[in-house]
Amino acid sequence: MLRKFVSLVVLTFFLSHSAFSQTLTANNVLILITGEPSMPWYTSIQKGISSRLAQLSQSGDQRIPNVYIEFLDLYHYPPQANDPRLGAIMTKYRDVPMDMILTEGITVAHLLQNNPDFYPRTAFDSRPVVINFNTLGVGRDNNVQIRLRFDLTAKLIKQLVPGVKRFVVVGNYDGDLNHIIINNVQEQLGLKAEFWEQFESVEQLVSALQALTVNDVVYYNPLRIANADGQLLIPYEVARLVAESSPAPVFSWSEILMGTGIVGGYLVSPEKIGARMVDTIFTPATYWPQHDFFTCTFDKQSLQRWNIDRNRLPLGSLLIKDEQTSDVFSWAALRKMLSFGNSRNELDNLCLARQISAN
Repeated sequence: MLRKFVSLVVLTFFLSHSAFSQTLTANNVLILITGEPSMPWYTSIQKGISSRLAQLSQSGDQRIPNVYIEFLDLYHYPPQANDPRLGAIMTKYRDVPMDMILTEGITVAHLLQNNPDFYPRTAFDSRPVVINFNTLGVGRDNNVQIRLRFDLTAKLIKQLVPGVKRFVVVGNYDGDLNHIIINNVQEQLGLKAEFWEQFESVEQLVSALQALTVNDVVYYNPLRIANADGQLLIPYEVARLVAESSPAPVFSWSEILMGTGIVGGYLVSPEKIGARMVDTIFTPATYWPQHDFFTCTFDKQSLQRWNIDRNRLPLGSLLIKDEQTSDVFSWAALRKMLSFGNSRNELDNLCLARQISAN
């Protein structure tokens, strides 16, 4: 009886996920992107997608899908009920039977949730499989959560900036993420996180930053904000102004902000996200684990500017603007150190693992 019950459960699971078999043989894949292609984050995602597809092609893989990318520019033009962009996409690809739809970002995931007529569920075994990549793991059907790892960032700041007095968050996060930041800052640093969210202009933000000290820390969430002339700056430009103006070291979570003057840290890589999107096309639904897409990268000049001791960096960290970067690491030595995992802390092990994997 037990054997029959288990068999029935397995059969039911298999049938209920029959559409997911398409993930192994998807011929046509539609990727919906929140922003517009010229923004650095989305340029990097495109690079990850195209690089991974090129690798598959060069390897002789015969399963290369047709990948169609649509940029919805939901920052400039917010989503709406019965959004005409979705209707235009369906019209554009009316003769292309989509096997899978991938979404990037919380906003576009919610857009699909709120527009059920976009590739409706008319037949479960023939509609596209929808997979959402975003920081909250939300959206229609299936989700791959892009974890920002505030826990690691709080531990890192405690290691790099001992005795920090204030922790200031610039920019607005979703309510759930705010609570995660609050809890980790309290647990690791013993501080109450301050949230700076509303500014009339970037000049007003710069003025507020200049009141901080070297004993404080700024954590920047990429945001768009206007200058005094009303010109809307992209997150990269805002990051540069924040880093230039702040007496306190500036951290963030996005790899594309390297070069603006931020310190660095555990940075989410949009290129890795793009590559993972392609890999997901060939992965059965039952094997979609939650992933960290971060790199361990720091800016040498920013470390020097804020007097952060390089010896405090996690083992395996990469430095930019450092002519000796390629000579810093002995991969054989790193592998040997990894065999003594208990002697390394969590930050060391994570960065070491990423460097050895990359090598």
